[in-house]
Amino acid sequence: MKNLCPPSPTTDPQLVKVNCVSGLEVGSKSISRANLLEPNRKLGFLVQLPHSLTIHPRSEGSMTNIHKTVLILLMLTAVILTGCGAAASAPGPEKAVETYLTALVNQDNNRLATASCKDWAEKAQLEADSFQAVKAKLDGMVCTKTAETGDSATVTCTGKIIATYGNENQEIPLDRRPYQVVKEGGEWRMCGYAK
Repeated sequence: MKNLCPPSPTTDPQLVKVNCVSGLEVGSKSISRANLLEPNRKLGFLVQLPHSLTIHPRSEGSMTNIHKTVLILLMLTAVILTGCGAAASAPGPEKAVETYLTALVNQDNNRLATASCKDWAEKAQLEADSFQAVKAKLDGMVCTKTAETGDSATVTCTGKIIATYGNENQEIPLDRRPYQVVKEGGEWRMCGYAK
C-alpha cells in the first residue's frame, strides 16, 4: 500500500492516519478522501473518522460490530416475517381437497392417508383402489371454499379427472358433488362428500 500523503506518527503499526485531501494509492487504484468514508471490502480497509481519516487494515472475512448488529437485526426480522407469513398462509380447506385429489390420481396412498380424516380413511383407500387399473391425471382443478363453520367446511372444485384405460379416456367432473372437509389435529383434511 502506497500512501501519497505523509502518514502521521502512531504507536500502532496497524494504524495509518491520512490527513491530506489528495488521496491514497492502493496497488494501481487511487482513492480520494471522499471515497474513504465508507467500508471498502475489495481494498481491505475500513475508515472510521471523517476528519482525520483512520484506516485499519483488516482481514478478508472480518466483520465490524456494526456489520454484526445489522446482520443480527436482519436475521431477526426474517424470522419474525417468516413466522407471520406462516400463520397467514396456513393451508385452508380447499388446499386439503386439492392435496387429496392429487394423491388420489397419483396413487400416493401415504399422502392420501394423511390428507384424509380418520372417519374417511377406509373410504379413501377404496377410492384409490378404483384408480389402480387406469392412468389418471387432473385437468384444470380449482377448488374453492363455499362454507365454513368452526372445524368443518364445504369445498367445491372445477376441472376433471381424466382416467385412461388402454386407448379410452373417461372424464370425471370434479364439480358433481361438494367435498366435506374437517379440521383434525390442527390441519384441514378431506372427510367425504357433502350432501
